[in-house]
Amino acid sequence: MLITMSWTLNGYGGNDNHPLWNAIQIKLAALRNGYGTLTLDIHDNDEGPQLLQIRAEAGNYLLMLGEIINDDYEVRSYFDKKKSNNKINILGDYWPENQITTDFSFVTKVFSEFFHTGDVREIMLN
Repeated sequence: MLITMSWTLNGYGGNDNHPLWNAIQIKLAALRNGYGTLTLDIHDNDEGPQLLQIRAEAGNYLLMLGEIINDDYEVRSYFDKKKSNNKINILGDYWPENQITTDFSFVTKVFSEFFHTGDVREIMLN
């Protein structure tokens, strides 16, 4: 599985064509106390998961997993039915609160699962 990583963290961006898990953890830690995006792309999948992205600001995290299913591009995201549909601003865009998590350990688990398996279980992202 060929995975690349790209990021914009606290105003600076970059990419890594062969990231190790440790490098991903460092970028995630920077998002925990900052703002920006981190994206992992799978380049050798014609079907199934293609990318995982987090958008982060002020301790709010939006997770999105893009995948190809039956020739259609679909996006799965975190969803908490207990939260409201009130909008939260992350990086200039407004997102429903029920799609936002503040649990950084959950974010780390999602990225770890994607990096190590190439997917994220449905119970984590719907």
